[in-house]
Parts: sequence; C-alpha cells; structure tokens
Amino acid sequence: MTSPALLLTFISGLTVAHYAAAGPYEPCPFDPCIVLKEINALKEALEARDVPKVAFSARTSKGGAYGNFQGDTTLTYNAVITNVGDAYNPPTDVPKVAFSARTSKGGAYGNFQGDTTLTYNAVITNVGNAYNPPTGIFTAPVKGLYYFTYFAHGGGTDRINLHLKKDGTIVAGIHDHPSDADTADNAGNAVFLELEQGNQVYVTLVANSAIWGEGFFTTFSGVLLSKS
Repeated sequence: MTSPALLLTFISGLTVAHYAAAGPYEPCPFDPCIVLKEINALKEALEARDVPKVAFSARTSKGGAYGNFQGDTTLTYNAVITNVGDAYNPPTDVPKVAFSARTSKGGAYGNFQGDTTLTYNAVITNVGNAYNPPTGIFTAPVKGLYYFTYFAHGGGTDRINLHLKKDGTIVAGIHDHPSDADTADNAGNAVFLELEQGNQVYVTLVANSAIWGEGFFTTFSGVLLSKS
C-alpha cells in the first residue's frame, strides 16, 4: 500500500516540475502538514468504501457418526457459529406436516340450526398427526407458513356455505345459492396462513346449509411450507 510519505514526495516532485515548466519562479504558500493531512483523509476515504462485511462459521451437529450414504451428499453444517451478512444458508429442520381428509357421512349432510365444525372423518393422509379426524381440527405443531385448501360438493335445493377459520376467525369462505334448476355444484377455496404453535384451523358448516357428505368431493387439506 502506498504510504503518505511517498505520496507527498510524488506530489512535491509534480509541483516542482509544474513550476519549472511554467516559467520564472513565483513563490506560493506551501504547507507540507496540510498536504499530508489531505492525503491521509483521501486514504481513509478510499479504505472506507462500502465493502459489505461477510463472514461465517458453522459446524455439524448430527448426534454422532454421520455418512456412508450410497451417493455423494452435500454436507450440511447445521449449527451456525457466526453468519455476518447472512450469506450462509443453514439447513432448517422442518418437520413433515401434511394432511388430507374427506367427509364420509352417507349422503346429504347439514341444515343444522347452528354453525357446526365439519368433521372430515375419512383420513387420506395425516403426516405428523396434526389433524384430528373426530373433531375436524388441525392444530399447528410448530410456528410457520401453512397452506390450506377445502372443497365441497352439494347444491340443488341446499345452500353450500362453509367458512375456514383460524382460532374462531373466518379467513376464507365458499358459498353457493340453492336452486331448483341447478342440481349440483362444486366450490372451493385456498389460503396461506402464518400460524403460531397451537393455532387451530378448521371448517365450519354454517347454519341452514349442507354439503354432499359422501364420496371424494368434500375435502380438507393442509401442509406446512416453512418453519419460522
């Protein structure tokens, strides 16, 4: 790196050459200390340019011997020590949580006097066992981003009216008016939800509405996309 003293010598040489070429010498004020200060300020400014700080250290935390896989495997250093700048992407242990269930009620189901939690009692998939078939309620096992879908078959003289709820608050709905001319309809909706551990998600069959509760048409599904 060029030192301030060498820069000062260089600039002094340029100054002498300039005045030698310009003709007769004319005295001008020259303070080496001021010049040196300006050089140091320039040097500090150059060194302080916006260079992002990036540094990381991580170690493996696998519980013991790890390896002997059939193929090459990217080694995940999952215990982060330092991650300045967040350039290192550590793996996150996201539990597998996914479910799909359908109603098996023997036919038309509903037209109750009050709102009723719809129990999708025929389980198709329940990875992680976060969905409870007898109650129809999904309970978030971890904080994260989830995706839910629900569909219903019904129609005719029955009104379809279902609400997807999170801890009692409506977050999505499907609805179809009763009709003498239209014998059957399908309806569905979907939503992304950020859930805390213990939040509950379920479908409410609104009072005086009904669905076709048999077959593979009226379903409720959910999956954990990422852990927070």
